[in-house]
Amino acid sequence: MKKFEVKNSGCMHYISNGDKYLHSGGDIYPCCEYFPTYEQAQAVLDKFQPKHVWNHGDVFKSYKNEGLMFYVCPNIGPSHVFYLNRRYSEFEQTDTYLDNATFLFNIKDKL
Repeated sequence: MKKFEVKNSGCMHYISNGDKYLHSGGDIYPCCEYFPTYEQAQAVLDKFQPKHVWNHGDVFKSYKNEGLMFYVCPNIGPSHVFYLNRRYSEFEQTDTYLDNATFLFNIKDKL
């Protein structure tokens, strides 16, 4: 999931991550809500900045280490996080690596 940002549509503003839209009540919908000013839209974004929803292929920096990690969520079996700069993965407690992690990009967006 990409980061939500305030975007301009002529004289109106909306909050989007490219796929979905953040509304004034904090809900996320597939259709946008327009705001008359940038400041109003930014205030909603500041109040309800959604947490990142982790998806298969996300590359991130964990607060637990200095290296980059890769999130893998197969259709069958447990999810894993792989260190990109080491030769092993973590198969358990993936949430401990994802909590407070910094999302960088999803690998499919770079291919």
